[in-house]
Amino acid sequence: MEEMSIYDITESNRINALLNKRWLRHLLYWGITVMFFTFFWGSDKNDYQTVLLNELMLLPPKLLAVYTVLMLLVPRLLFKKKLLLFTLATFLVMMLCGTLLLILQDFVHSQVLSIFIAKPTTINRFEALSAMVDINTVLIIPLVIKIVEHGYRNMQRSELLEREKLETELQFLKTQIHPHFFFNTLNNLYSLVLKKSDRAPEVVLMLSALMRYVLYESNVARVSVDKELNHISNYINLEKLRLPADSEIRFTVHGNVAAMTIEPMLLIPIIENCFKHASAPVGDSIWILIDIKVEEGLLIMNTENSIDTASQGADKGPHGVGMKNVKRRLELLYPNRYDLKAITDGFSYLCKLKIELS
Repeated sequence: MEEMSIYDITESNRINALLNKRWLRHLLYWGITVMFFTFFWGSDKNDYQTVLLNELMLLPPKLLAVYTVLMLLVPRLLFKKKLLLFTLATFLVMMLCGTLLLILQDFVHSQVLSIFIAKPTTINRFEALSAMVDINTVLIIPLVIKIVEHGYRNMQRSELLEREKLETELQFLKTQIHPHFFFNTLNNLYSLVLKKSDRAPEVVLMLSALMRYVLYESNVARVSVDKELNHISNYINLEKLRLPADSEIRFTVHGNVAAMTIEPMLLIPIIENCFKHASAPVGDSIWILIDIKVEEGLLIMNTENSIDTASQGADKGPHGVGMKNVKRRLELLYPNRYDLKAITDGFSYLCKLKIELS
């Protein structure tokens, strides 16, 4: 059974390779055309052999008409949107080849297939129209195929260009995230060094782990949610060092995060935004709540941070390259598969993100 399966695959590949050869497709088309008219007219005359010979001898004008239109008029006129000129030129080709067909038919019937001659053959307008229709019959199918192939190639080319454009834009967005992220982190490290904090070496190690993930582990299309959340946890631990000791930071995770994948570095700008804009009135403590849950193919992340209305204003929301990046990347990577909302009541800022993961 296994050997038969391999044989069938080999035969299928061989047939596909043959069909991909242009000359074979053309030969197949003309063979089918000749056989169709042979059986069609042969059944009427009850003489398939004579009709087959007649069809073969009348092929040259048909070949001339079809390939003149396909190889010359279609690419030079139709595909360049010169529709009127293409129509007139095609009509002229059909007239000339139709006339040639009548002349050849007269010769074939009188000199070769005299059995068909029932009356003197003369070229009149009705026979000329019939010859043009005969030419048109064999032209219409390859013309339609040519136009459809051209449209399909253009569609593929457009899709490829659009895909390359989106990939370029995504790569540009990711390169924007890295400098922005490291700029904020280095600022935190700089402040600790100025204070001569004993935790500066610890921060360097944390920063090293973050850089390793960003530079070496996030250069893929998808990472496990578990790995991304581990990166977020390291970032949160790093940010805690610069906040006041009485700050409340809560980070909770629910669900089977190892089973799903996500675009790397997609969530971190939202987390970063919480720490960047978190503030509190004098006498109060800064608080940040981060809750991430994965269930039934959905990732739901809610982040909330305190704000000081006196210093920021009640309508102050997230801004800058980080959040703009998140919105644009969500549009490109998860179209119609995400929901992002931001709500503020003047005392806190809440961000809700829901993504349908693959």
